[in-house]
Amino acid sequence: ADSMMRFYNQPILWSNQSQLTATHIYMQLSNNKISTMHLLQSAFIINVSDSLQFNQIRGKDMVGYFLDNKLRKIDVNGNGQTVYYPKNKDDKTIGANRAECTDLVIYIDSNQIQSITFINKPDGTMFPIKDVKPVDFTLKGFKWLIQLQPKRKDDIYLK
Repeated sequence: ADSMMRFYNQPILWSNQSQLTATHIYMQLSNNKISTMHLLQSAFIINVSDSLQFNQIRGKDMVGYFLDNKLRKIDVNGNGQTVYYPKNKDDKTIGANRAECTDLVIYIDSNQIQSITFINKPDGTMFPIKDVKPVDFTLKGFKWLIQLQPKRKDDIYLK
C-alpha cells in the first residue's frame, strides 16, 4: 500500500555524496515508488564538491519531487540560501557562488544540479577561486556528518 514514511530524531538521509537534514523529514510513496520528500524546518542539503568545498542549499522547508525514484526537482520555501562551486569543462573549480533568495527552484538530472531559479529578491555574488576560503563559505547550521553515513545495510542498526 502507498504510505508516508516519517523520519525523526535528527534525521539524516544520504544519496551518494549528498547529505539531507531537517527537523522532520517525510517521504510519500506512490505505486511503491518515492513521489515526494518533505524536509521541514531547518532544511539543509550538503554535497561534496571536493575534500574542502561543499555545495550547500539551506531553507526553511524543502519539497523534493521524484520521477521513477530519481530526484528531479526541489522547491526551497523560505529563507533560501546557496553556496555552489561551479566547475569548468575540465572539472576544475572556477569559483564560489553565494546567493540568497526567499524561494528557489532547483532542477536535477542524473543526480546533478542542472539549474537553479531564484524567486523573489535574489541577491548573489560569484567569487573567483583565488579569493575563496572554504571556511568563509559555510552556511549557518552546516554540519557535515560523514562519519554517520551507513556504508552497508547493517550499519543502520549500530549506535
